[in-house]
Amino acid sequence: MIRRPPRSTLDRSSAASDVYKRQIDKIIHDRRADMSRVYVTGWSNGCYMSNELASVASHKIAAVACMAGYTDEPLPANYSAIPVMEIHGLEDQIVPYGSSFTTGVLLEETLEGDEGAIQNMYWWGGANECSGSTPEFETVEWDYSVKRFTNCTNGADVVLVTMNYAQHNPYLNDYDGSDSPFFQAILTGNPTGIDASQMAWDFLSQYSKSMELDEG
Repeated sequence: MIRRPPRSTLDRSSAASDVYKRQIDKIIHDRRADMSRVYVTGWSNGCYMSNELASVASHKIAAVACMAGYTDEPLPANYSAIPVMEIHGLEDQIVPYGSSFTTGVLLEETLEGDEGAIQNMYWWGGANECSGSTPEFETVEWDYSVKRFTNCTNGADVVLVTMNYAQHNPYLNDYDGSDSPFFQAILTGNPTGIDASQMAWDFLSQYSKSMELDEG
């Protein structure tokens, strides 16, 4: 497990990127993991970390699927397209689903308000050179929808899962403390029974670096 430091103290220098990549190598070595199937996931700050790792360690990671976080960091010159899924609650009050002045201040210290789940999907769609100006609606249900950019470089689809009734926690279960009024919006799980973890794994497990090499 790679833990992300608080965003306010995160060092985005090349040295910090090298630390992340060394941690991936250590996990592969210690766990004797399949190097072609390195996946990254996380929730909230962990999703920001996942997005950043997708950018700086794309040569090591097969796919990313994370919850309630996004990015607008510039890509390094050596980025190679990898599949990205983000799962986000429409009712999220902590990391808002749509453009938010508060999120802009938090992430970029500006009032531009350009961050959001939709923007993140388009950002990765552009990074992965996906065809089409708009994503396809793959699934539309009463409680969630799935949008997907396809025909991307390396077969690296970009997917956004919108949970219509979820807040910041898109998982099935509540976290301890969710009965507190102060933490309810952060810790209460998705009320409609969608298994976000299974959805993320179903996406991740389709991909491997060997597939990317074959298609390239």
